[in-house]
Amino acid sequence: KTCQKISLPRATKAALSVAIGYASVLGLMSLLQTNNSLSQNPLQQVYAFLKEHFSAIWKNQTMGFPGKLFAWCFVKMPRLVIFGCRLPVVRNLLRKISQKRFVKSITLPHQHDLKIFNCCEGLVEIGGIESMLKNWYRQPNTGLWFDFALLKDTKADWTFVREVRSHGHLFLVNNMQRYSQCFKLITFYFRLYNILRKGNYDLFLRHQPSPFPLLLVHCWIAKLAGVKKIAILSHSALIPKTQSPWNKRIFRIIFPWCITHQLAVSQKAGQALFGQHSTFTLLHPAIEPEKFAFNKNQRDKLRKKLDLENKLVVGHVGRLSDEKNHAFLLQIFKQLHQLNPQARLLLVGDGPLRQTLEEQTLQLGLREFVLFEGNQPQTSAYYQAMDAFVFPSLAEGLPLVLLEAQASGLPCFVSDTVTPEAFVCNVTPLSLQATANTWAQTVLQTLEHFRRTDTSAKIQQAGFSTEASLQVLKNLCQHAK
Repeated sequence: KTCQKISLPRATKAALSVAIGYASVLGLMSLLQTNNSLSQNPLQQVYAFLKEHFSAIWKNQTMGFPGKLFAWCFVKMPRLVIFGCRLPVVRNLLRKISQKRFVKSITLPHQHDLKIFNCCEGLVEIGGIESMLKNWYRQPNTGLWFDFALLKDTKADWTFVREVRSHGHLFLVNNMQRYSQCFKLITFYFRLYNILRKGNYDLFLRHQPSPFPLLLVHCWIAKLAGVKKIAILSHSALIPKTQSPWNKRIFRIIFPWCITHQLAVSQKAGQALFGQHSTFTLLHPAIEPEKFAFNKNQRDKLRKKLDLENKLVVGHVGRLSDEKNHAFLLQIFKQLHQLNPQARLLLVGDGPLRQTLEEQTLQLGLREFVLFEGNQPQTSAYYQAMDAFVFPSLAEGLPLVLLEAQASGLPCFVSDTVTPEAFVCNVTPLSLQATANTWAQTVLQTLEHFRRTDTSAKIQQAGFSTEASLQVLKNLCQHAK
C-alpha cells in the first residue's frame, strides 16, 4: 500500500512490493537495520539495497538453486517475478517457506571479511571438531566468513547444517547415496574445485583425522583452484592402525608442496601427523568458558530431573568409541560403586559402541546406576550436575571436553596419555597401567576435601577461548592479502 503512494514507475513499484514481501520471508529485512543511509526516498533506497544483495546472492552462489534463480530473475527480469508471485501456487509456497523455523536471516560477506573454507570428514552433534567449528561460526562480529564442506553425511548434525545455510553460508555435503562411490567422489571433487575457484577464499582449512591420501587430494584441489593459503589442522595424537607407515612417509614428503601452513591443537597432535621434528602453529580448541561457569541453579534443576539428588555423580562427555576407553571407565565405576553405593555414572554422547557398553553394564550389574543421555546440544548443564569428571582416553590431541569440565569447576581425573597442555586447574593425571581400584580411590580421596568454585576465568587466561583461536586464523588469512 505504501508503494502505491510514491512516484515510481509501475513495474518498479510492483517489483518493490514483491521484493519487500520476499525479504520478509527470508529475513533480509534484518539487513536493513545496519543501513543508516535511508533519507528522503526510503523505499527507493530499500529497492536499490535489495537489488544489490540479490545480485550478490546470485553471483556468489551463497544460496541453493531456487534462491539463486529468484535472485537472478529479480535482477534481470523483475516483470517475470511480478507475474510469478501473483500465482496462488507461488504465494502458497512462499507462505510455507516463511513458516520454516530454520529460516532466520541471510547475511552476506562484506568486502572486508576474510573468507575461510573448512573441509572435514563428518559432523555429529557432539565432538571436538564439531564444537570448535560451531563456536567459530556462532561468534558474532569476527570479520571472518566461514563456509563448509562435509565428506560424510551419515550422522550429520542437520540442525547446524540448516542454520548455516539459512544465513547464506555455503555448506557442501557429499550425500549422493544413489550413485557409485567412484562417481560420487569425482562429482564431489568437481563441485569442490568450482566452489574454491569462484569463491576467492583466503584460507582452505582441512581438518584431520582422515586418511593421508584424502588430505593430499583435497589440498591439491584447493591449490589447483588458486587458493593462496592452504592448511591442515591436526586434531588427534592417535594415528589409526589402518594408516600404513608408507602412507605416512609419502605424506610427509609430498605435503610441503601442496600446503602452506601446518596447524595442530597440541604438540602431541602436531608431532603425530607432521613428525617429531617438524614445525607447526598451535591452534588451541575454541570454547566459551563463561558458558560453562559453575551454576548451582542449573545443577539442582538437572539433578532433580535425573533423580540424582544426594548422589555422587561421576561423569564423562564424549563420543562412545574405542579411543575414549569407556570399557575401562565402567571398570573404574564398578570399583567406585562398591566403595560408595550412592555413586552414579552419567554418560553424555553417542557412538558405535553404545549397544556394547549397555550390554557391559548389564553384565557388571550396573545398568540401573549408569545413565546414557546420548547427544545433547547443550552440555553445560550436564557438567553442572556432575561431581567429578573421569576421562581415561587412550589418546587425545587436546580434548575440548576436558577444557569445558575445568571451566565448570569440576575435579578432573584423566589418563597420562592426554597432553599436559590441557591441564589448567583441578586436573589429576593417572596412568592407564594403574588398576581401576586405584582410580576409584583417588576420585573419592580428592572429593573428600574438594570445594567447587568458578574457574572459567582461568581457562580464558590460559588462551583456550574462541577469540584466541579466531585471532590465529585472522593472522593466517591477513598474510594472504
